[in-house]
Amino acid sequence: MKKLLVFVLALVSVSAFANLQGKWTGWGEWKYQGSGVGCYTFLNFSENDKVLKRLPTAFDCQVAVLHILEETWEKQGESLVINGEVVGTVQNDHYMMTEQYDENVTTKTDIKVEGNHLDYKEMWYDQGQELYEITGRLFRKQ
Repeated sequence: MKKLLVFVLALVSVSAFANLQGKWTGWGEWKYQGSGVGCYTFLNFSENDKVLKRLPTAFDCQVAVLHILEETWEKQGESLVINGEVVGTVQNDHYMMTEQYDENVTTKTDIKVEGNHLDYKEMWYDQGQELYEITGRLFRKQ
């Protein structure tokens, strides 16, 4: 019985962190036309039942820095919404968002949270053609 209680508490503590809330740090890679450069990655999110908010941060790749701007998504069920338009989804620990960088460039972000780490993938497209691929593994800062 004691082992079962410890196992249940471990599951509860892991699932309690299965969201993007908090500061994340780790490493990643920024690829352009097949060549990549390593990056130190930093993300910061605020999340509750109604809103997912990405706070300003950066991917520091030494030769280039990707500044990540603040964005707020309204949560409507499993949908992420900006200005009444569905631009993403959230299902348990899996987040997918599409953002329009400018009239030609679109980004698609895929984030999977598992316990205290996340896997990050951001694809940039210029008029539908792949431009950049940014990936990373980040860990929640305690």
